[in-house]
Formats: sequence, structure tokens, C-alpha cells
Amino acid sequence: MNPEHVHLFAKKANGPAEVYNVKEMNHLLRDQEGPASMIKIKSIYKDSLTKPLIPAMLSLIKQWTEKFIL
Repeated sequence: MNPEHVHLFAKKANGPAEVYNVKEMNHLLRDQEGPASMIKIKSIYKDSLTKPLIPAMLSLIKQWTEKFIL
């Protein structure tokens, strides 16, 4: 997926939506250095499981929950 297309998801929502593009983050919400390829994806994701969640994403989740839930 092209990271620049993240805003297209907000247009498809059935209500207010917030979208963010967190640099260097993969689908497991962890840091990914370099581009992904279909050949390397399994090892990239396996290695990602040992990494912590990206602090920038955790901060966005915290802000969202404080705004909409708490």
C-alpha cells in the first residue's frame, strides 16, 4: 500500500475519522527499516515480533482514547 493513500480510508468511513502515516511502521505497529519485499516479508515480520511497538503510534492511540473513550 502506498503510504500517501492513507487519507483515502477516512473518506470511506461512515463518520468522523482520523488517519495517520507513522513513518517506518509496518502492519505489526513496529519499526521496519527499509522497504518490504514479498521475498523478505516473512523474516521481516518474524523479526518485528521481538521489537517494541512504535512509541509514536502508542502516543497516537493514547491521545485517541483520551479524546473518544475516557
